[in-house]
This record gives sequence, C-alpha cells and structure tokens, in this order.
Amino acid sequence: MLVDVLYYVDKDSITEDNFRLLTKFSKLRRNTFLASIAHTDLAFYQMVEINRLSGEYEAFTWLFDKICCNDIFTEEDMRCLLRENKFVTIYGVEMCIEMALKKYGNSKKIEIAEKMKNDDITLSTISVLNHSPATPNDHTSGCLFLENLADIGGGMYYDFLDESKLTELIFAEIADDLTDSVVEKQTAVNIEMYRDGTVEGLLSLPDVYGYVNSKPKLDAKMVLSVDYYKNPTTPVAVPLYSYRDHGNGRVATFTSSISGTWLRGWSSSVKEQLFNNILVTNTPAEQVNYPFTLNLNYMGDASGIEIIPSSVNPKAKASLKLTAPDGTVIEESMIFDLNRYYATVETSDIGKYHIEITYTYGNHSFTSDTYFTIAYSEEYDSFTAYDIVSIYDFMRGVGQISEDGSLDLENDKSEVATYEVSFAIPLLILAAVLFIVDVVVRKFKLKDIKGLFVKTKKGAAK
Repeated sequence: MLVDVLYYVDKDSITEDNFRLLTKFSKLRRNTFLASIAHTDLAFYQMVEINRLSGEYEAFTWLFDKICCNDIFTEEDMRCLLRENKFVTIYGVEMCIEMALKKYGNSKKIEIAEKMKNDDITLSTISVLNHSPATPNDHTSGCLFLENLADIGGGMYYDFLDESKLTELIFAEIADDLTDSVVEKQTAVNIEMYRDGTVEGLLSLPDVYGYVNSKPKLDAKMVLSVDYYKNPTTPVAVPLYSYRDHGNGRVATFTSSISGTWLRGWSSSVKEQLFNNILVTNTPAEQVNYPFTLNLNYMGDASGIEIIPSSVNPKAKASLKLTAPDGTVIEESMIFDLNRYYATVETSDIGKYHIEITYTYGNHSFTSDTYFTIAYSEEYDSFTAYDIVSIYDFMRGVGQISEDGSLDLENDKSEVATYEVSFAIPLLILAAVLFIVDVVVRKFKLKDIKGLFVKTKKGAAK
C-alpha cells in the first residue's frame, strides 16, 4: 500500500522527517520505498542517499547528469557516484556516458566514468610492513599511497602487522558467503501476497527444511518468504518464491528444492497445487520470439514506432522496414534514446501496413512482424476541434450527436418500406384438396379407382 502511495508523491510531500523515516525501515522495505520516490526531484543529498542505499538506477542517472552538468562537482564526485552504486551495470554507465557526451561534450569527469566502466575492477590494498621507528616516513608515505589506490579502485585498505592473518583476511568474506548461502533447518513459510495467483487455493504452506539464502531484485514480487536470522534476535524476510517481469517474459525463482528432503513435510497435493499455479501464472498469453516490447502511436499523417529492449545494450542496432498499403517500402535505422529505439514514418494512406523490425547485437538477430490498419482519414476527426454547440448547429436536428461516446443506432421504421405476405388462404385451399382426396381414397375400392382411368372399347357391353 505504501509503495503505491509513494509513486504519487512530489518533492513537497517528502519532508526531511519523512525521508529519514523511510531510511529506518528494514533493508528490503527501505530499498523498495526509496526506489519508489526516485522519480521525485528531491534535494541532491537525498538522491545521493537513494543511490547509495537502494542502487535505484533513476537516482543514479539523475546524479550522473547533475555532476556532468555543473562545474561545482569534481572528478572525485564522479568516482564516489560510481563506487557507491553496486547495482548499476556496465551498459547502464555506458548509456549515461553517451547521453552526457551529447548534452555537455567530453570532460574529465566523463573520462573518469569511461575508465572505471572499462576497468570494472574493484581494487583493495594490503600493507604488511615492519613498523620500524627507523623508517617512519617511508611507512607513512607507502600507506598513504596504498590508501589512495584503494580509494580510486573502490576497494578497502588493510594494514597488517601479522602476515599470518593474511589468509584469514582474504578468505573471510568468501567463507561468510558460503556459510550463509545454504540454510538447512526447519523454517516457517510466510505468504506475503495472498491475492497472487501463485497461492490460489492455498491458505497456508508447511514448513521447509532447507533453502538458499538470497536477495530479491528491487522490482521483484516476493510471494513466499522465510525468516532468515543473521543474529538470534533479528529476522530478515528472504524470498522462497519470487518473480519479476523481464521484457515480454517473466523470471521466477523457487529457492528450496522440489525433490529431496527440504520439502519432506509437504504432501503431494500441496506440491501439485503450488507448482501448477506457478506454471499457469508464468506461462505467457502468446509466444514472443524477440527480446523487446513494441509500441505504435498513430499521429495522423505519420506514426511513431518504438521498441523497448528487455535489457539495454547501447551497442545493439535496430532497423525498420515498413510496407505501405500501395506496396511502397520504407527502410531506415531506428534511433537509440536512453532506453529505447524509435522511428517516425509517414502513414498518410488508408489501409493495412506491415512492420518488420530487426534487432541485432553481437551474433544475435531477432525479427518481429506485425501489422496495423488505418481505417479512415484523420479529417473525420476534425469535428473534435469544435464545441458541442457548433456541432448541434451544424447538424440542424438531422442525425444523432453523442456527448459521452455512446450512440443508439437503429433504423427509422417510417423510412423503411415493408411488405407482408399471408399464406393463410393458400394453406386453406391445400387443406381442402387434401381432405377431398382422402375421402375419395377411403370410399372407392382400388378397382373402381382404376376404372376411372381405364379406357373401354365401344360395343363391348350388350
């Protein structure tokens, strides 16, 4: 409910106190709420917080643009922006760089972003030195150099006196990930979205005895969750089943195991019900063989054609082939803009148009075929430019005018010629004839009837 409300807020609705309250929620809910207000033109420091805490791409692009646009920001501000958002992809940074180059031209800040994007490497440094009083200056200058390297590389700086602890340092984070990734213990299942089709017919679910600990994507819908305890007192809701839309399809994840012992408390009927629901809710209404969404916008003599790829790749190319009703073929490349490709083509003729779009990147190529029809000329919409009084005056009481879009169309019987034919008399005559025939058949013998039709010779009887 709160997420739905936050989509409609503006910068005046989000006070400093409200903003701070949102940052105090649990990590999952906090990130979801902050992502919901990233569209709002908040203060710079608030957008920095959204970028740092939730990794929302809309906040990242806003900050990237502000840093490139204003001379008050330095190359170090650009480094901080790129380091603090752990979710932005290489393609996302490329897209921001291309837009900044078009709007502001090249600069040192953009060069920094290009370099960090190309490297895509986090550098951490470790100082293992003998802290000898004889070389204090060398030690200080060396540590400062390593700290600067780690700062530029977006990593951490470690200073160790004991070389034996190096192995512990290097493998500590990896060990934590391995220890926490698989949880094998009895855990209750929470239904987070009762109205979702996945849990239709299921009021509750039995406990699971194992799952893979994971984090949901920001745009994912977590239908089922389990409580993961990082410490004995603080539970964190992690996904058991979640899904998210991706282009024209959907990505779904069930973090437990269908087979084995993790679902040993589940009956066959419960498993069948749940996984049938998952299959039904994730099956698309139609098969789509291309990784983008196609949108058409008819604008009279021209039409706008737009495709939105499921995953933005600035190096991809899109081309359009339009066949008009008279057979004329128009071929052109589509223009890339932020997260879409678009083209505007002439569509002044009435009839059926065939659109073929080819989307390519690397060795992959996808083609979509679709049709749209222009049923009438735009001039028939010219009445919409007049007020209703003028239209009534123009019609002069002949015909109907709809002010709410509904018309009751029916024939005027006074203007329609009708003919009525009665079969009563012919049917009475036919009934009388059949009655006479029936009497004749019943009263006369067969021999007498034949005699009526047999011709006798003259003088044969005396």
